[in-house]
Amino acid sequence: NHNNNFKWDSKLHMPHWISQRECELIEQKLESLICNIEQFANDQISKLSNILNKPLRTLWISPTSTTLEIQLENLDFYSIICVSASSIENQDSTYIQGAGDDEE
Repeated sequence: NHNNNFKWDSKLHMPHWISQRECELIEQKLESLICNIEQFANDQISKLSNILNKPLRTLWISPTSTTLEIQLENLDFYSIICVSASSIENQDSTYIQGAGDDEE
């Protein structure tokens, strides 16, 4: 039930260190994931969609990120800040055990 005057961006936005292939694999699973979420959390999604007038979108922070230079309140979306403790260098990541930013 979002504002019809607002153009919603429904593309998948991933951090630059995620490979194109991994992004494609995630996109292939998105529709199924959305259906599962709708099945189990439909009431909560309905309530949330009545409140939000902008889409949710992730912003990714890693040790290689520079300071967050944007004004969060002036964005065309609500930010969900995701933090990775592992360092990213030339598309290779340095894994930090216990950082909680892997698939385990």
